[in-house]
Amino acid sequence: MRLLEGVTEESYQALRPFVAALPVSGLGINVNTASAQVLQTLHPDLNAAQVKAVIDRRKEQRFENIKDFLALPQFSGLGLKPEGLTLQTRFFEVVARITYDKRVVHLISTDYRDPEGKVSTLHRDTGQKNQITKAPFNILEG
Repeated sequence: MRLLEGVTEESYQALRPFVAALPVSGLGINVNTASAQVLQTLHPDLNAAQVKAVIDRRKEQRFENIKDFLALPQFSGLGLKPEGLTLQTRFFEVVARITYDKRVVHLISTDYRDPEGKVSTLHRDTGQKNQITKAPFNILEG
């Protein structure tokens, strides 16, 4: 994205949480996990209150099919199509920081779950040290 004309560092950082470069195409937006900001991009007439209602509904019960998602009253009359929408996530980023005997190791893995459910690691990176933003979870040896 940074190589695209007009993309500034500020715009890149604003878009970064919502964009992914993946080694396959056609995966779509997972309607069961997409953020409010991503769902609001489905149509220019969607407002924040409508998207919040969709997310509140999703918290009660996940969508089992795209047809039910598109049938929500918040999408009535918008003409949304199922293309580009999905119910599953195929790619995951796993971020770990391990501290042992005063040594710290950072590991970021990109994993892929195929349609049959088999998970494979596509990439590992030990060079990124600032990826973890949550407090550490400690496991004490007993």
